[in-house]
Amino acid sequence: MRLDRLYSRSVAIVSCAHPRRERRNVNLSVSTALEDKTATVTIAGELDLGVRETVELAIAEAIDAEGTREVIVDLSALEFIDSSGIGILLKGRRHADKAGVAYRVSAPTGIVRQVLELTGVLEHLSGQPG
Repeated sequence: MRLDRLYSRSVAIVSCAHPRRERRNVNLSVSTALEDKTATVTIAGELDLGVRETVELAIAEAIDAEGTREVIVDLSALEFIDSSGIGILLKGRRHADKAGVAYRVSAPTGIVRQVLELTGVLEHLSGQPG
């Protein structure tokens, strides 16, 4: 597969965490761009179990694309992450390691950065001390 164009995938998902709770709209935007053999996957909105398949697919496609040498997962517009979201990012890291592709997350802010620091994965995912 060649990833030689900018493409974007936006998703609106309705999920329910518990049968007795109200449904909520979860907004997620995932876009991927390739420049100079570096794929940047930008995730905006909320990263949780309800959007797992969409985000995993975008990261996997970026890693597996012909000519990709590095994947950067841009979290600058991410507003929320839970443990399943952390698992998605770690799965991407393992996939990249197996494929011989450099992988890192960049620009987590606010609560997303705090969660990644408190769980001890920020340094592993970003290559920078937490």
